[in-house]
This record gives sequence, C-alpha cells and structure tokens, in this order.
Amino acid sequence: MWRHLLHAVSPPIVKIANYEGVVLAATIAKSFIDEIREHVSKLDPPPKLVGFLANADPAAKMYADFTKKTSLDSGFRFETRELDKEDLEDAIMEANEDKDVDGIMVYFPVFGDRQVHR
Repeated sequence: MWRHLLHAVSPPIVKIANYEGVVLAATIAKSFIDEIREHVSKLDPPPKLVGFLANADPAAKMYADFTKKTSLDSGFRFETRELDKEDLEDAIMEANEDKDVDGIMVYFPVFGDRQVHR
C-alpha cells in the first residue's frame, strides 16, 4: 500500500484516458493517504521508517525530504540518516537489527554509474 502512495503522489499531473481535463495527483492520492493515516493511527507505536541518504545529489535530498513529509503526514515515524556511502552497508545492517525500525529506504544514486555486487 505504501508503494502505491508514493507512486500516486510523485507525478504532479495524471492524465486519464477518455477524460477531458486534468486530474491532479493530489486528488488521487488523498484517498490513499486518508486510508493509510486511518490504519497507522491504530498502531501503537506507529511504524518507524528510516531513509538513508548517502550522496550529495540535490534531487535525492529533495525526494528524501518529500518522503519524510509524506510519511509524517501519514502518521509514520520517520528518520533521515545522512552518511558517507562507505558507511551505508553497516548502517543498513544496524537498522535491520534495530527492533524499533520497521522499514528502510535507500535514496539513489549511491555509487554513481557503478553497480556494486557482492
């Protein structure tokens, strides 16, 4: 459900086939956000999401800020952790072991055009 929310609010305008006019993405997203907020409000504590930002890309920073705002508005706890890319793997492992963390996001790019496989 969370993935649907992010995809629904990301584009500024959505065009629907056989519909004359413009539908704002916020109009479509509202029902998703309301439903998520309703479900999250019943959880104690609310889920905690952690976003890792291991780059200086301004677009990634803007997306991280947007994700944080949307998450908080939806009732989630959210923490952005800015770190050096060389520390990312250890930070993910640590967050994965943290019982207080329910979800992890990594904002790309991390290693530029290089794809690292281990």
